Amino acid sequence: MFKGREEAVKRKMEKNTEVESLTKEQHSALAELAALRHDVHVNSWMITGSDTTNFLPYKDGLIGINKILKSSGLPIIEELGQRYGQIIAAYHKSYDIHERKKMDDFQRLRAEFLSWFNNSVKSYLKKIDQEYGTKYCPVGWRIKEL
Repeated sequence: MFKGREEAVKRKMEKNTEVESLTKEQHSALAELAALRHDVHVNSWMITGSDTTNFLPYKDGLIGINKILKSSGLPIIEELGQRYGQIIAAYHKSYDIHERKKMDDFQRLRAEFLSWFNNSVKSYLKKIDQEYGTKYCPVGWRIKEL
């Protein structure tokens, strides 16, 4: 079943590129944003987990996605840099395992960030879909909104 879903998403992304109101660079940026949102959503435990090797690919993607959007001519996701900076600061503070409060603060901020990021990207993609006639927003989100 997962394979079929993967194929459906691939077809949907290919169909999106047929929409001529966006440039090739904009389609590429939106596909990258959609893939990053999905990856973070299904692997949320890795985004700021204790294993930094798992964390680094997400760090690069989260830091770079606004640059990619902006360079393609699309609007950026507001507050992403600021909110991500807060989670990174909390992550580094949480290394002192003798202070449970810092770890609790980090876990709370991590959960808030993940929820905010997921919802912000879905809202962003929904606006793009409405404006340009594409289908980058996850299907489940559309169903809940209708």
